[in-house]
Amino acid sequence: MKTVGVLAVLLVSLASVASGRVYTIPENWTATIQGRELPGFGSSGSYILVSAPRDLNGSSGEQEFLLSDNGTFGLAFLNFNGTGNYYLSLVMGATNATAGAPIWTANRSKAVSNESRLTKTAGQLKLLNGDLTTAWSPSDDQTIASIGLDETGNMVLYNSSGGAVWESFDHPTDVLLPGQRLVTGQRFASNLNSSTMSEGVFTATMEARAIVLAFSPPSQEQQPYFLWSLGLPSTIDSARVRCPGYVAVLQYTTGGAVNMAYERSSAATTSSPCNAPLNVSLGSGNSKRQLRLESDGNLISYKLHETGNWETEFLLTQFFGHRACDLPLSCGSYGLCNQTGPCECMDNRATNITTVAESGTCESPNWASRLATCDTSTRAPIEFRLRSRIASKRAGRIVPALLSFTMVP
Repeated sequence: MKTVGVLAVLLVSLASVASGRVYTIPENWTATIQGRELPGFGSSGSYILVSAPRDLNGSSGEQEFLLSDNGTFGLAFLNFNGTGNYYLSLVMGATNATAGAPIWTANRSKAVSNESRLTKTAGQLKLLNGDLTTAWSPSDDQTIASIGLDETGNMVLYNSSGGAVWESFDHPTDVLLPGQRLVTGQRFASNLNSSTMSEGVFTATMEARAIVLAFSPPSQEQQPYFLWSLGLPSTIDSARVRCPGYVAVLQYTTGGAVNMAYERSSAATTSSPCNAPLNVSLGSGNSKRQLRLESDGNLISYKLHETGNWETEFLLTQFFGHRACDLPLSCGSYGLCNQTGPCECMDNRATNITTVAESGTCESPNWASRLATCDTSTRAPIEFRLRSRIASKRAGRIVPALLSFTMVP
């Protein structure tokens, strides 16, 4: 196995507290990518734990890493899918050499090289690329004194007074963890593909009355394809109608359930929320879990098995009867999805010719460049209806719906 890793210079006092393990970081502390490289979960690639020497004297004692109390979570440099693109990530199952899975990423939109470093300069924590440009920094106006990692998977940055100034739970990437709250307006998003952790085209957003999964192509209107709702909104607009004085909150539990309920705010004028809570069970038994929005738009619940491996316990497509065509990009941008067979490509529809292809490999049809140019001076809106699914609290049923949206040519 390749050995590279994280060399930490001048990291110091370590303390275990009720909320987790806290590491004090002095000025000019630096961690570079050197040390042992561990294999990660699935296609996530390999990772290198950030090391934390026990004291300033460079003693030859056992190497300490930036880990939570029980070693479940660790801060690491992730070599995503072996691409050589590195990301500063929190890894779940960090001390298990086969199950380390990234559950939060700092520099999602800006991968760095293996010459990069994590450093504290002028009180600021920064991830610097090899050319010393900043790839990520949590705050420009708060002095960071220490880093805390707890057993829920939350990383907390503290100031010199011990006050929390930043938390990873407030900035989800593509994963929701048990105990993590998603409140109205917050969202998480898929990776773009298996080669990059950049934000992809699928999002899960906590609206005022529902969690909405949507296909969100660049510079285009969102196209919802699944809703879990408090009550039964029939459109995306009704899912966004606020309950006066209340905020919708979603939580994923260690028991494998998704709970959605209203929390009363200080401005509440009514004694009860607008709808009853929603509880959907995705698994059973208390365990380490992650709810991940994959790059194809599927929402998957993974459970850490006692053998040390991750197992799939729920897929969003179970609600669809495992019909692949219910995911928006099942056959890529130019593919035709067939529920009973393979994808087909729009090779030349003018002559009714199609070619069979694997999902996502279809190229733009050769007639696309010859499409007529329209006079847009007399544009009229064209209404489309997008077939979607709504999960309601009514007996746990999945209710089909038509979501309307308008496109102007």
